[in-house]
Amino acid sequence: MTNEPNLVLLTGGTGFIGIKMLHTLLSRSYPVRLAVRSESKSASFLSNPALASLNKDDLISFVTIPDLTVPGAFDSALEGVKYVIHVASPMPTSAASKEQSLEQQHAFYVEPAVAATLSLLESAAKTPSVKKVVITSSIIAVIRPSVLLGQESTDEVFSAASPTPDEIPPPYNEPSGLLAYVASKIAALRATDQWVATHPDKHFDIVNVYPGYVFGRNLLAEKSSDMWTSTDAMLLRIPFGIVKEGDGNPPAAAAFAHLDDVAEVHVRALDENNPAVRGYKAFAVFSNGSEGKAWNNIRDVTKEKFPQEIADGVIPNDGALETVPVNADASETEKELGFKFKHLGSMVEDVVGQFLELKNRE
Repeated sequence: MTNEPNLVLLTGGTGFIGIKMLHTLLSRSYPVRLAVRSESKSASFLSNPALASLNKDDLISFVTIPDLTVPGAFDSALEGVKYVIHVASPMPTSAASKEQSLEQQHAFYVEPAVAATLSLLESAAKTPSVKKVVITSSIIAVIRPSVLLGQESTDEVFSAASPTPDEIPPPYNEPSGLLAYVASKIAALRATDQWVATHPDKHFDIVNVYPGYVFGRNLLAEKSSDMWTSTDAMLLRIPFGIVKEGDGNPPAAAAFAHLDDVAEVHVRALDENNPAVRGYKAFAVFSNGSEGKAWNNIRDVTKEKFPQEIADGVIPNDGALETVPVNADASETEKELGFKFKHLGSMVEDVVGQFLELKNRE
């Protein structure tokens, strides 16, 4: 493998967050080595319109890693790599996760999340060229599950500086996979904490990124139905009435992150000239605007952004979901990385707007 300056190894680059990460890296002229599970993925991926429009195919290379969890899986993939962005992780929105029984959830979510992270860190420790590893975690990894699930009320403010909660033992009595996903993020973060504690002489920085619920234009979406395959579905269910009062839907915590901001934080974390991203660091990513504190505010913002579509009956805008009150703050990330996060209005405009664009073509 060639040794290019500033070469980035990206995992999970073919997913909703990952492809935006790839797009952002290429737009800044970073050469990217994309880890894929099979060679068949690489050929079709380059035809993606968003990537093709950049005209930077020469900056993309591929490395096949069939199983990220195997010890040593990253050894050859990291050859000549300076930066790593590790996005890959089992998601509850994936089709496969919905087929898991309660007994299988730990093996599907938690075990691979931990094993892949540790495999990556061990390989990086053997690779002198690596200077920084950025890991996509989640804000749910630093908010206690009892608070997330509305079982505990607290005035505590959660941020990137909050301690990692205790691990959640299986079984996870929650069929959607959400609790198991929470458990996977906590377990992977605790494993990273422990790895750092036992490797004080590591030669690279490690940055954990904690996004909230991620909403933004889906670069993988070719038709309107594709918009329901990512976390964008959680936003769309409010204006399109998928969840309503009295339906028995459990309340959920609200912390909304624009996809653009999530990618931007990861890329800015690569800046070796910024002392804020050195050592072992963490950054939360979600809107600090007041309208991002409740799910039903999505309905209010939709009314503001799409009044004609609502009047015409294209958007029912009759969804509702109770919010679990959680005090969270990501302002330190804005301060240390030097930019302001987009607010809920931009998320609604991008997601609902893209859905309507795709629908109108069909």
